[in-house]
Amino acid sequence: MSIYINGINILNNLPNPNLLVGTKDYSGEWLQASKIWSHEFDGTYHGFKVLKQMQSWGGLGSYIYVEAGKAYTFSAYIKSTASSWVSFYYSMNGNNENGYTPSATTTPNGSLRIMATDWKRISQTFTVKTSGYIHPRVEKSVEDGVLYIAGMKLEEGSRDTDWCPNVNDFASASELESLKKTVEELKSRIGGGN
Repeated sequence: MSIYINGINILNNLPNPNLLVGTKDYSGEWLQASKIWSHEFDGTYHGFKVLKQMQSWGGLGSYIYVEAGKAYTFSAYIKSTASSWVSFYYSMNGNNENGYTPSATTTPNGSLRIMATDWKRISQTFTVKTSGYIHPRVEKSVEDGVLYIAGMKLEEGSRDTDWCPNVNDFASASELESLKKTVEELKSRIGGGN
């Protein structure tokens, strides 16, 4: 299907869903988030919360199940003051990492190495050879310098599309109704002198 506006197929420009949850503000469960990555406010970049890492390895990421035969694209805004390469990785460090099994195999395994002293949107596409879990992350291999990261996205397909939230980042109708009820109860208590 095609929808054209001024001769441009707008469906070609729609972003693919983000498979990672909480990538605008790093809410939710992120491996290494509280151990190695600084949660102190380092500002924002394009509206995304910026996290920083000063140690080596310990990439910020979460686990996700991927299917054999499909292509996925991993992207993030990154910047580094380190004198070494910054690398993308997808594979887990074993077949049963933190209870996630089996481990998927990908090509490439995630060895994109870049130097980024200014903010850059970096992406790499990989193909899944065997279904299982991956742990997409960005790491640096040496202690020097600081690695900054913002706006991570994992999407199905071989195209890097604009960032968008995961559908689970939105509140459900029942959650919004519950919140509305709580606010109304608090208003009545405050208004009632309690």
